[in-house]
Amino acid sequence: MTPSLLERDKLYYKLDITDNLPPGTDSIEQFELSPRQPRPPPRPKRPVPEWPPEAERKGKWIWRYLDKLDPDTEYDQIIKTAIFFMANSFAFAAGYASTFIHLVQTPAGAAAVHHTAKAYRRGHQRFFETQDYFLDWMWYGSGSDISRRRLESVNKIHASVWKNVPGAYSHPWEGEMAIIGAAYFETYLRKLVGARRTEPHPNVQRAWPEWGER
Repeated sequence: MTPSLLERDKLYYKLDITDNLPPGTDSIEQFELSPRQPRPPPRPKRPVPEWPPEAERKGKWIWRYLDKLDPDTEYDQIIKTAIFFMANSFAFAAGYASTFIHLVQTPAGAAAVHHTAKAYRRGHQRFFETQDYFLDWMWYGSGSDISRRRLESVNKIHASVWKNVPGAYSHPWEGEMAIIGAAYFETYLRKLVGARRTEPHPNVQRAWPEWGER
């Protein structure tokens, strides 16, 4: 049984890093021999339903609209709706900060941050640039040419850092962690503040893995 927030002590949060591998990883060969590649997008079953006119956006219209979408094929629209109608910059910043902490805990991650120094010399700029990248990805969809170009530009930035900090941005989990953090943050925040509804919409929960694997 998972202890409540008030019952959790230091042992609950303790990580076993004696093997120098991320939690849940069995061997370094997982990174070298079996890297995860993006899944191809599924064949659409129908045109994606449009958002209702502004005059009809009343009450729990977002929840009703999400009920109509298929998370297996319309995950882009689900994530787009959830982010642009149910989130704000503060929530995005909190999720960014909490995920960033995990990414810089490894020696390579810490070295990359120290090398560029942008995260603490121009922290706001670093955040807003990251937010813009993610919001473009979420607005245009995981398979769009715009998203692909934006991701390629991020990869070029990381490649330039890698030349000076070998080992940084070398493993799939470093990219996956940002997606996992974004997907889980709403659930974590709802439970943390004691919201009446502790889970996001079921279709949002199902859409995040589909979206993240693309």
